[in-house]
Amino acid sequence: MDPDRDSTVVTVHVAKLEKMVRIRLDYSRQSRTIRYIRITGDFFMHPEDSIDGLEEGLLGTELERDALRQRISSALAGTRCFGFDAESLTGAILDAGGDAP
Repeated sequence: MDPDRDSTVVTVHVAKLEKMVRIRLDYSRQSRTIRYIRITGDFFMHPEDSIDGLEEGLLGTELERDALRQRISSALAGTRCFGFDAESLTGAILDAGGDAP
C-alpha cells in the first residue's frame, strides 16, 4: 500500500458500556475523519430517531477526543439515552478507531 495515498479503514468494535454498543466505523487513514459510522446495540434513545442524527452529525468529525465529545454532546442535546453517555461513547469510538484512551 502506498502510504501517500489516502485509504479508508473499516473496523467494527463492540464495547460493554452500561449496555452493549457495536460501532461500525469507516474513517480516512490520512485525515482520521469519520466517513461512515453505524451505532447499534441494546441501548435505548428517546426520541428513537435520535441515533440517525447522531450518526449523521459525526460524519466528517476527526477521531480526536474533544472533537468527538463536543459533536456527540451536541447531537444528544434533548435526547434521553439509556446505556451510554457522551463520554463513554466517545471512548468507544476512539477504541474502534484504534486510539484507546
